[in-house]
Amino acid sequence: MRLHLTPVLLAASVLSVCYREPDLTEILVSTTPPGAACVVSQQGHPLATAGPTPAIAIVDLAAAEIGVACSRPGFADAAVTVPPPPSRKLPGWIPNRRPDIAYRTEVDIPLVPHPPGAP
Repeated sequence: MRLHLTPVLLAASVLSVCYREPDLTEILVSTTPPGAACVVSQQGHPLATAGPTPAIAIVDLAAAEIGVACSRPGFADAAVTVPPPPSRKLPGWIPNRRPDIAYRTEVDIPLVPHPPGAP
């Protein structure tokens, strides 16, 4: 019995071209004053935590806004939204590729102290 490896090798090479590691980016999350705990989310799903600030969150890239919500005892909770970057279309002949995505890589969130006597 003779094995034909050519179709198997061809299929493996095609699949390896289609597979792509997720694109990751680092976002530096800072608060003023430092020391807050923050949650980085996208489309309502938590992606990472960053804390105590300043801290780096590593997130998977997608063409959607990123939310950063921070809390620290003695301060009001604060949140910012990082808008999605404009996507750049790649030529149609490039298979299975996402457009280049680049988020702002640093976020600074000011925290407002609670008034004296407030919980």
